[in-house]
Amino acid sequence: MSQFPPTQTQFEPPPAQKPPSEGKAVASLVLGITGMLGWCLPIVGLPINIVGLVLGINSLNSARRGMAIAGIVLCVIGLILTLINAAVGMYLGATGQHPLFQ
Repeated sequence: MSQFPPTQTQFEPPPAQKPPSEGKAVASLVLGITGMLGWCLPIVGLPINIVGLVLGINSLNSARRGMAIAGIVLCVIGLILTLINAAVGMYLGATGQHPLFQ
């Protein structure tokens, strides 16, 4: 007989993996809210809304699907307002009716 007790090998479960980052959905929502404020300046509103829209679409399969959808909706509304504001500004500038040209 051996003087040492038999060793038992204990199998430890693998460490718990973190859930995938949900930062894209949150970023989409934040950029959507910021884009709603930034539509007044098309040079600011256009890139903010486009990036927020792309992040929202990429995060539709995440656990925060509601945030992603809210970010997409806000970014689409902000993008439409930005494009309308840019079109009106270009029209007024082309016809000479813009207040900056008078």
